[in-house]
Amino acid sequence: MPSRSLKPLPPEFPVPREISGVLSPRRGTSFFEKFCRFSRRVLGRLVSGYRLSPRTEEKLKEAGISVSGEEWLSGFILALILPGLPFFIAWIFEPSLTDSLYMPVLGLLVGSLSAFVFQVYPEAKAASNMARAQADVVSAISVLSFSLYHKPDLRGAVARAADATEGELSKDLRLGLLQLSQHGKYESVRHLLTDLAEKWGRKNESVRQAFFDVLRSSGASEESSRVSDLMRAPSRILESSEEQLSVKLNSLVLPTIAFLTFGSILIVVTVGLSPVFGIVNPSLLDLRFFIGTVLVIVAVFLVFSLYMVSCRPPILLPAILVRDREGLTCSLSRASVLLPLVVFILLSLPGFLYVAGYRTGHIGFLTMSLSTLWIVLAAGVSVGMYGHLRYSPLLTVRESERRRVADWENALNFIGSRMLDGKSAGRAMLEASGQFSGELSQDLRAAGERMERSGMDMEGAMNKKENPLIQSFISQISRLRGESEFAAGRACMVAAEFLHMLRKTEERFRKRMNEVLGNLWMVSLVLIPVVCAMSVWIIEFMSGMRHAQMSQTSMAGLSTFPFMVGALEKSELAILRLVMGLAAIALSAVIGWFISNIRSPGDKVEMWLNISKSSLISSLIFTLATSLLLFMVPGGSIF
Repeated sequence: MPSRSLKPLPPEFPVPREISGVLSPRRGTSFFEKFCRFSRRVLGRLVSGYRLSPRTEEKLKEAGISVSGEEWLSGFILALILPGLPFFIAWIFEPSLTDSLYMPVLGLLVGSLSAFVFQVYPEAKAASNMARAQADVVSAISVLSFSLYHKPDLRGAVARAADATEGELSKDLRLGLLQLSQHGKYESVRHLLTDLAEKWGRKNESVRQAFFDVLRSSGASEESSRVSDLMRAPSRILESSEEQLSVKLNSLVLPTIAFLTFGSILIVVTVGLSPVFGIVNPSLLDLRFFIGTVLVIVAVFLVFSLYMVSCRPPILLPAILVRDREGLTCSLSRASVLLPLVVFILLSLPGFLYVAGYRTGHIGFLTMSLSTLWIVLAAGVSVGMYGHLRYSPLLTVRESERRRVADWENALNFIGSRMLDGKSAGRAMLEASGQFSGELSQDLRAAGERMERSGMDMEGAMNKKENPLIQSFISQISRLRGESEFAAGRACMVAAEFLHMLRKTEERFRKRMNEVLGNLWMVSLVLIPVVCAMSVWIIEFMSGMRHAQMSQTSMAGLSTFPFMVGALEKSELAILRLVMGLAAIALSAVIGWFISNIRSPGDKVEMWLNISKSSLISSLIFTLATSLLLFMVPGGSIF
């Protein structure tokens, strides 16, 4: 009967294809890989024979992206050409190529930024993978130290640490053990750990020192010195990360604030002041110019966000203890898509009716109230609903898991204390269940009854699959219990101490990140929609000036007036308001994605909850700011 607990072998280990197909889980093909392979089929022989540079190949490997040199070059070429192609096609069919010369310029900008996104994405993905790997390093080192604390068996401790997580360090440990036993690459387990200390130390110096703490403990002559080295190993990584947390966060936050300031100025200059540019070239007041400019601005924000994510220091550890439960999002996917879609259709219907020309009667009163702002609100609300319906249940599960880890910390302390008093493990678990309420209390009672009734070990009695780190601790406590109840009791209390250290450090990390990134998120959330609304207001204000000047000029009997600013009609202003409202939502979503990748890279729950809140609040602020600013325009109105 095959065991589900078998760990997949690393791809570097030479095993037959039939065996690797069984042991190694199949990884899904990412959109980036699909795009590159599609591009290779399109370009064919034009890119044949191209090879990746060593640096690009290394980054793609770190990002977990599997593409050949020909596929990568094909993807880069299409990423450069496709986004700008519609601009060039539209420009060719223009009656005056010189008046619409801005269209190919915008096409070149969009294409260049798209190609830059293509290049930076693997680096950002690699940085996210490295951050998650560093979190797994803490778990693996904790298991390694915990195992050696109770039994100075270095090889057995490395084997248990290799089985603790699915992270990169655990994979390296499994590969190293296989090479030690079958290929003779390493002379001893100490040689293996020394090699890994050098490899991982290049990425994080504290990991190197943690490995040397473990190695030093195996050669210590005094028990107190050995225990001190083992307890120092995981805490060294956590303390080093915590000491550098503020400095590393500021290295990301301060440039982002500067960029948001520059981006706000860019929006005002390119969109808000376009009527002034219209004095030189009236075609710059074309709605197509505004749409192209907005696409360029969104691409600039995306490029900056990807670049900053690629610069994320791996020492900023994401969540260490909490892991998501699988399958929850799938059961909610249908409702999470249909309900937002229905809400979008109903809420945006007045806006589309306004665009279609229904502006009289009872329907006209509804459509004219907010005009195209109905569509902006519908987009923000529907995205917010999607994120809430699909991912807020997982957030609730995470909070439950955090409480469960805290309960396990107290339970292990209580169980260990009662076992040191001479109680059996089963009886200690039964007594511990009375000290708590909730799901863990029921699980402890059921496990204690099974242990007392049938003599099962602790690991077998706990039917529910726990957090990987707690599961590893329970497994080792069960093995120690076979030797001595006293040793198992002490192991319970030491495991509680490890959990306390990791949990408190994670809480401090989360609190500090929320303080710094929360302020950045609020600034971007207010600044971007207000600036977008002000850009439309400036154009409407200048359009009002233009119409007033035209009226005065005609009353004076003049046909024209020199250096008159450009203007947009009411219907064009409504469409521009829609474009800028959607731009505000898109820009806020990009910043929300950036903040989620700094706080917890690769975390879909964090990402979508940030995007959904950003989209909803941004649409509301844009609508409110637009309504308030219109009172400052003489005769201004939404419709």
